[in-house]
Parts: sequence; C-alpha cells; structure tokens
Amino acid sequence: MPRRSITLIALLLVIACHRAAFAFNELGHSALGKVAYDGLTPAARAAIHGVLKNHPHYGDYLAAGKPAGVDAEEWAFIRAGTWADWVRSNHRGDYHQGDWHYVNYPYRMGQEATLPDEPFAQPKNILERLPLAVAMVAGDGATDLLGFPSTLTAEQRRAVALTWVFHLVGDLHQPLHVVAMVDDAKFPAGDQGGNLVAVVVTGTTPLKLHAYWDGVLRRPMSYAEVATVVGELASRPPFDDAGWTTAADDPDFKKWAEEGYKLAAKYAYLDGALPLASWRSAYDLAGAVAGPDVPVLSEAVTSDAKKIYRQRLLLGGRRLANQMNALFP
Repeated sequence: MPRRSITLIALLLVIACHRAAFAFNELGHSALGKVAYDGLTPAARAAIHGVLKNHPHYGDYLAAGKPAGVDAEEWAFIRAGTWADWVRSNHRGDYHQGDWHYVNYPYRMGQEATLPDEPFAQPKNILERLPLAVAMVAGDGATDLLGFPSTLTAEQRRAVALTWVFHLVGDLHQPLHVVAMVDDAKFPAGDQGGNLVAVVVTGTTPLKLHAYWDGVLRRPMSYAEVATVVGELASRPPFDDAGWTTAADDPDFKKWAEEGYKLAAKYAYLDGALPLASWRSAYDLAGAVAGPDVPVLSEAVTSDAKKIYRQRLLLGGRRLANQMNALFP
C-alpha cells in the first residue's frame, strides 16, 4: 500500500477516535456501577446476574476480563454499565443508538438556569428511552425497545434493556448530557452538549468541553482504580451536608436532568463567563495545539468540576441501586 494511503488511513483513525463522544468515561460508568452494586440487596444481586447471564454479549463482554478475586456478579454488573459505549465499535449496526444517550435542553450563556419546558426536537432521547427500558426490565409488557435484532429471545431482550438502564442512569448524571448551549454567533443550533466548544485543561492540548466532563478525574481505568474512587466517595462524600441522601431517594428522571442542567450552567459554562472557542477540525489531529482564543480552565474551575463529578457518581450510583432493588425485590 502506498505510504500516502497508509498516512491517510492513520489520520482518519485519529480523527475518529477524537470525535467519539461518550458520557462518563469507562472509569466513571464503572465507579457509578460499583456504588450501585454495593447498595444492592443480596437477592437483587443474584436476580440481576441471572438476567445478565442471558445477555447476547455476556461471554464476549460482561464476563470478559474479570480480575482475579472479583466476584462474577459484581464484575458483570460493573461491565453492564459500559456495554452501550462498547457497541459503538462492536456490533454497531445491531445495537448502537447514539440519540438515546442525551437530551438537549437549550441554555443561553448568562441566562437563569431554569430548565426549559421542552428540549430541542429529538424523537428518541434519554428521558424518553430510560422509562421504556425500565418497563422492559420490569416485564410489564408495556413496550419493546426498537433497534434490537429480531433474533433475540425475550430473555435476551430483557438483559439488553437492563444494560441500557445501567448506562442511561449514568449518562443522565453527566451534566453535559442534558444541555445544549446556544450562542447566536457561534452555536445558533446549540453546542451539542459542549462537543463544539474547545478548552484547555493542562499544557496547550485542546479538549472538547464535553470530553473533559466525561472524564474529569483523569485517572486510568482498572478495577483497583474503580474500587479506590468508590472507597473515597464512601469515606468522604463530596457534599457539604447530609441532604444529598434525600435527593438520592428521588426517582424522578426529569428532576435528575434538571439538576444536571443547573450544574452545567454553573460549573461547565461558568454562569455565562466561559470564553467561547469553537472546536476546529485541526484539533482532531494528534499533537494539536490550541489557538490563543481557547480558554485555559483555572485550578478553581477544575477543582469544582471534580467535586461535581464525584457528586454525580455517588448520586447516580445510589439512585441506580434504588431502581434495581425496586425492580428485583
């Protein structure tokens, strides 16, 4: 193959990797999942694992790579929360559903952070899909999720729906999965949850605002790291008072979105004070250097973001545990 062709293919791969947008990264989803698992009743743990064992990718993904000493039920539960991102690159045509991961409520810089009555038009969004997935898991016969291969058995469909519940609960707790910032000059149709906004965290490397919030902790993924993060959340809850435990018991999905919307306005867009720099195609290249217009996030801003990120992991995990304990009494 000519060298020019090889270079072009490599470049396209780099661009594809940089453009992939996830919610919490693998560490975040896994930590949220472990918080939830630790809050399950023994009966719920066993019942959930019984459902997950019917998943079409149980062997290929949910049970794969289990670290020594980790219980099979716990590992499959944690992995289930990242399956919906794994299928972006594996079995994409059968299972990937990009629109399900978010909802775009418009926000204008500096406006009062009140959740609008309606989001941007999107037939299938996270607030519409999550209740349907819960209904499928409950087995009430109310609905089926579109997009599943017709060859799946009823048990397999329920298992796939369960992995969607895990993942969407996590996504709903990432603040930039519920908002689209509108700026008439730069983003008249919205910034796609921060995917069109460039920032710098350290050095001169540009980063999408959305990508930063996906992985605020900037720590490597491993089970040991997941356990460390969850241990820190348990020993030092990232809240100023104990009121969060009442919030954790709130089952209202739209209220969860409203929380995220307000947090995005205050901590991601800095109450309208974040300088707006558009993401450029050149920033998709390896080794790209941010232009002079790209804001560098201060230590105070990143410190606040880490606190909010931890709050959302803890709240999301507790809420997922509540959902599961109710579905599997």
